Amino acid sequence: MKRYRKILQSAVIAVACWTVGCGDTTGPSASQESPLAENSSVSTDDTSRSTNGSPSEVVVTAPQPREGFPSVVRAEGTFNPSAHDSQSRFEFKIEGQLTWTVRMSMHEFVGDEWMINPLADVANPTRSVVHVRYNAAFFNDSAELVGCCSQDASVESSETPLQLGSLIVKGPKNRLLTATRFQITIYEARQHIGVEPLDREAVPEIADETGKVITTLQTASSGDEPDTNSSALRLQADVAFEEPFDKRRNTHLKLDGVTEYDLYLSTRRSETVLTSSNAESERFERWLCDVEFEPQQRLTGVATDTHAALLNGEGKLVTCSGNSSTRRLATPQDELLAVRTLKFVAYEPR
Repeated sequence: MKRYRKILQSAVIAVACWTVGCGDTTGPSASQESPLAENSSVSTDDTSRSTNGSPSEVVVTAPQPREGFPSVVRAEGTFNPSAHDSQSRFEFKIEGQLTWTVRMSMHEFVGDEWMINPLADVANPTRSVVHVRYNAAFFNDSAELVGCCSQDASVESSETPLQLGSLIVKGPKNRLLTATRFQITIYEARQHIGVEPLDREAVPEIADETGKVITTLQTASSGDEPDTNSSALRLQADVAFEEPFDKRRNTHLKLDGVTEYDLYLSTRRSETVLTSSNAESERFERWLCDVEFEPQQRLTGVATDTHAALLNGEGKLVTCSGNSSTRRLATPQDELLAVRTLKFVAYEPR
């Protein structure tokens, strides 16, 4: 039955990506002006305002502006999920080395599950392939993580935008409706994301030639928020990195729900092998962070929607992922080793 549910959800994800991700890219924009400049802001028009919450707004910043690659651009703002369905998305542009058009919405996914869909179209005006990683995380009024998603892509030079259609934040409707703020972090590079840092001088000394660091976690807060249909298992932890003087295991934390769970975080430079559609393989090393959330006992019919976001010392999103398997989060080395906080939530059916 569990296997059947996984197959069904995979099929529905494919359909959702086609229906939502390949829809008409026209429609009312969040801004009628030219692409947003650094530190600029824009709010939606009156159609995006709702009495059920604050209007959706966005501020785009480039904390490390530079002419070349690799680079990072960030956006953050408010989001009113009750005002934006698939027919009335919150739309805005992000200008990095590439041009991004983001269209956020919230609507039904499958069964009693819903999704927030921070859909993104990316246009590459350069003359070569650009590798990107798009991260989007949503938070409630208490700054707790509601959900997140991410996607990697290699963007060819083209006048036709590439659509990232697998950006789905999945969870119970009443939980997703609490999302009031969002952060987006985008990495752009000539090489695969994680192969090179944004700024080599900013790389901590602990990142030695072995490509290993010890990732330590210390629980800052945790809790179980049950309601009629689901339970939100929350955890916030302080993150630190140490030199690998010995072979200690990375610190892991525990969460208790219907069953007990182990949460692991490990950071390292690791070999990656990518195989193209024509069966050609590419082998390279890059920096990755694995977030593993494993039940100590498998229970039939209990499947959690899990979300993990890593933030730096300023509370800015570094990387994130929202799926139930091991997350290999490719991130530039200096950005990854600047992580100081892990925010995690798992939605467990009751």
